Amino acid sequence: MADPRRKQHDAISDQLVDDKITKLREDPPGPIREEPAQARNSEGKEAQRAATSSQESKPRSKRLRRILLLLGPLLMVVGGLYFYLSSGRYVSTDNVYVRADKLNVATDVSGIVAEIAVTEN
Repeated sequence: MADPRRKQHDAISDQLVDDKITKLREDPPGPIREEPAQARNSEGKEAQRAATSSQESKPRSKRLRRILLLLGPLLMVVGGLYFYLSSGRYVSTDNVYVRADKLNVATDVSGIVAEIAVTEN
């Protein structure tokens, strides 16, 4: 069931909207106001200042970009070389256990060993 108050409210809001639309169509637009000359000049000066400041900042930001593009990779290479040269080649530890095979050296014949035929590598 539709609420009668709801229907009445919808009818009133439709009527108000229609009245506003017809009023806008009937009224001619008002005269266009011009800005005072003083306001236009001050805005022009501000725009000019903004343009010059942006032009000054462009070369500065371009220079900063070039410096960072050159120094960034250079610093990375220097840091990598330092790390490579200062560590990584030498292994050191305080507590080491060597796991190796043990070999007994003995003669096959009883007697004194006079000579061992072994050379160093």
